[in-house]
Amino acid sequence: MKRYGGVVVMKSSKIIVIVIVVLGIFLGLVSFFVNSLKKDQLETKKIMNMIVKEYDLFEDQVLTFNDVRDQVYKVVFQDTYYDSLKDSYEKFNNTMQELEKNVDQVVDQSLKLKSHCDTYYSDSSINNKCSTFKQLYEEVMNSFVNDVEKYNELLDDYNDYLKENGHTDEGLLEYKTDKKYIDFNKDKEYSGRE
Repeated sequence: MKRYGGVVVMKSSKIIVIVIVVLGIFLGLVSFFVNSLKKDQLETKKIMNMIVKEYDLFEDQVLTFNDVRDQVYKVVFQDTYYDSLKDSYEKFNNTMQELEKNVDQVVDQSLKLKSHCDTYYSDSSINNKCSTFKQLYEEVMNSFVNDVEKYNELLDDYNDYLKENGHTDEGLLEYKTDKKYIDFNKDKEYSGRE
């Protein structure tokens, strides 16, 4: 041990070792942080690519739903008369069931989007797809529930017509579904509800 101006060389060696250890720890933390950031960026990019793919599939399913819904309007709601309603009842119910199956397919196709569209992304096109997804999902659900209500009103009116005209025929049962109106995008409006 040599003394230089009252300072022991041994102490300066310890300080150098401590500085090197602290720098090593600091560089290790910086390296860990940079690697974590890169990993998060890659994961986010992967999720954004998945959103684009899933949104396209979802949009196709919504278009299919709209086509089936157009058929429901042609088959059930256009030119339906009370004197033929009972004969067409089973066909109408099958048509409504087909529409509900399409709603279920929209729901199934939306699962991945639901789980990833509650995050804000740096890419505005992804945020727009998520926003549009939420709007379309709400419209599909609410328009289906609205169609069921409209169909059931038709059946109720038919049943009232039977009673008013003294028919002893048993009335037609309403179409049952467990779907309800939703505000999926939380804008305090029920898009698709007429």
